[in-house]
Amino acid sequence: MFNKNFFYVLFVNIFLFSLVYLSPQAFRGGVEAFDEILKIFKHSFAVIFCFFYIISFLPHTLKFIFEKIIIYMTFIVGLVDLFLYIKFNSFLNLNLLEILLTTDPAESKEFIQNYFDFNIVSIILAFTIATFLFFKLSVLNFSISNKYKIQQILKLLLFIICIISIIQKPNKYLYEDTLIFTRWLQTISVALGKQNLYINQLKEFDLKMNENLKNTDLNFTSPLNIPKIILILGESTQRNYMSLYGYPLKTTPKLENLFQQEKIFIFSDIISPFAATNTSLSKVLTFSNYENNTIPWFQQLNIIDIMKKVGYYTYWISNQEPISIYGNAPEAISRRADKTIFLSNFSSFNSNTLDETVLDNLAKNKSEKEFYIIHLAGTHIGYDKRYPKNFNIFSEKDLRVNNLDNINSTTKLNEKQAQIKAHYLNAIAYNDFVVSEIFKYFKDENTLIIYMSDHADEVYDFRNFHGHSDTIPSKFTVEIPFIVYTSDKFKKTYPEIIDKIRKAQNLPFMSDDFLHSFLDLVQIKTKQLEENRSLFNEAYNQNRIRLYANRNYDEELKQNYPFKAPSKIWLHRTNSLDKFEYFKNDYKNFEVDVHFFENENYFDVGHDGKQTSIGLDLKDLLKAAVKKDKTTDFQTKFWIDFKNLNNKNAKKALSILLKICEETNFNPKNLIIESSQYTALKAFKDANLYTSYYIKYYTKEELQKNGNNIRSDIQKAIDSKSFNALSFPYYLYEFIKQSNFKVKNKYNNLEDIDLLTWNENDGWFKNQSKEIFNDTQIKVILAGERYNK
Repeated sequence: MFNKNFFYVLFVNIFLFSLVYLSPQAFRGGVEAFDEILKIFKHSFAVIFCFFYIISFLPHTLKFIFEKIIIYMTFIVGLVDLFLYIKFNSFLNLNLLEILLTTDPAESKEFIQNYFDFNIVSIILAFTIATFLFFKLSVLNFSISNKYKIQQILKLLLFIICIISIIQKPNKYLYEDTLIFTRWLQTISVALGKQNLYINQLKEFDLKMNENLKNTDLNFTSPLNIPKIILILGESTQRNYMSLYGYPLKTTPKLENLFQQEKIFIFSDIISPFAATNTSLSKVLTFSNYENNTIPWFQQLNIIDIMKKVGYYTYWISNQEPISIYGNAPEAISRRADKTIFLSNFSSFNSNTLDETVLDNLAKNKSEKEFYIIHLAGTHIGYDKRYPKNFNIFSEKDLRVNNLDNINSTTKLNEKQAQIKAHYLNAIAYNDFVVSEIFKYFKDENTLIIYMSDHADEVYDFRNFHGHSDTIPSKFTVEIPFIVYTSDKFKKTYPEIIDKIRKAQNLPFMSDDFLHSFLDLVQIKTKQLEENRSLFNEAYNQNRIRLYANRNYDEELKQNYPFKAPSKIWLHRTNSLDKFEYFKNDYKNFEVDVHFFENENYFDVGHDGKQTSIGLDLKDLLKAAVKKDKTTDFQTKFWIDFKNLNNKNAKKALSILLKICEETNFNPKNLIIESSQYTALKAFKDANLYTSYYIKYYTKEELQKNGNNIRSDIQKAIDSKSFNALSFPYYLYEFIKQSNFKVKNKYNNLEDIDLLTWNENDGWFKNQSKEIFNDTQIKVILAGERYNK
């Protein structure tokens, strides 16, 4: 029973999760880490013991097979998770698996070549040797007297204790954060379920898109009839390595020359929504964005079909492989073009077709109106394969001589790292040549060309990592070049467009709204076009949050973010000044409960009102927040759970709240006002405060019996337009998501309503590993922390 197989499975499980709680991000002290590891041991031991106890009653051969299967699975899971943890600071999760399933074969091969370095091989080898020695070396055996069948009795008693514990609290014992197999099974089953649905829907993509086009009102107002429009999609190019954007080495001399001749416009603050080609371009080329994320990209209009609809002959010329395991957005959209050319043969993993080949495939017999999408291999990982020998311009020596060989203030690039960075610089120099040649090809025509990269690559910018991954996000994987080229004829014909382009160059923008901007610029009007999403429109919303990897790019990635918890995760029930002070360096934002005492014009902080009041005035908490904010570049936000808000006291409460905000210099736009009385929230919403409708704690029985009525009531409340968001306990997440609640925006287009939730049983570190954290519809998660005054 307590054999090596049992202990191996137990030890590997505990070892992997111990890495998490001992990591710098999660470590809160030895005592708390020990408590967490002890909890993992308790839960893991119970489940693994029960499994081995049950199979011990099987026939010897069957028992042997089951044990071998579980050992091999443990070994494989251990290897994979160890690799992912070292390289991406994460175990296998849904994001990583979905990216893998939409990656083409050549990209997969290059991934292996680039990330399996000496350190990884050494660690994998060490894990393998340790496993081998564990099973081969003899160890001390502890035996218990079996007189009167004591062993069998003890095992049975232990089994009963363990099985009762599991049955009583299955979520605790079969939890994805305490058992590696549960996490893997959940991740794989959800990913495959999503992908199967994705495949079936993708098969019907052409049919559904044709139906959508028939039913879509494309009002082509003020047609400009620009003869040539070209969109060049780069790959993995970070703008910070382009001398055009200020890099010290001359990596983009041709583009700089065009800039000096005023042929191109450079945009300084553009980011991509993802750091992977498929997910990024599924947004860039359609009306899909994080605000309508529950509507799949393939059910929304795409750029190719729109341009065909308004009379353009469309081309898709790609130097990337067309096939992934499950198909992807660029490949599916490319099929909609009048002419599609893939230069890279998907059956050949060794195809290294250079990007300049696209020039040979540009149309010789030109149509009156043409729209091109040219998809380059750009500076994709495997950088040394992206340029010919005559572009071997930069070397490790150039980095050293120019003091560009630093990873951070204390670490220099080693020889291999410097070589990889030099290859990347050469790939950028070659990309400079290719993009400039495309500009040159169309220079004598009436042409508008937009060049942008799908995402960027990080190349040892501050840590030992090169490539891109949404699981370990950094600003360097999304800071992309965005350049507009206009021919001389175009400048003379469309001066109003030139003026719009010039005004937009320094505005912050995320490319998931590219289609809105593109159509607005060339004056193609559709029902789906929203002017406040267009970079080139006076109504453009510059304050839209730019979300990358579910982090606020401008707050958490663009600058140094001093807090441990992501800004999306707030501290639950911060109902005392002591608690606020204790956690103010860990959390940026907080939730508090308040009661409004109308006669005293006073907001009392506390969950239960006067009965248990500690006499804390909300005003004092706001003062503490303002004091804290003076020491950082960030502003604290509060989620106010307004316990006794009603239609009678709403206006007075609003007036007093705004007054104390003014007196304390606290910005009221940094408040969330929550109440179960949604009609009373309207006064706060009308005053431009963010509001949320509190969904009551429905039981499972109520949901099963009255689910449709509950959904109808919630949607009715949403339709009243009295609030901005829905807030609910975490256990209702599945019900809320399945309900697919929508709200109409100012353009009468449907968007996902904002969702707020609380999972106070876990702290910020566990909450950021859950599905809800990666759900862009979830705007705030309340986390709990152990706190003893």
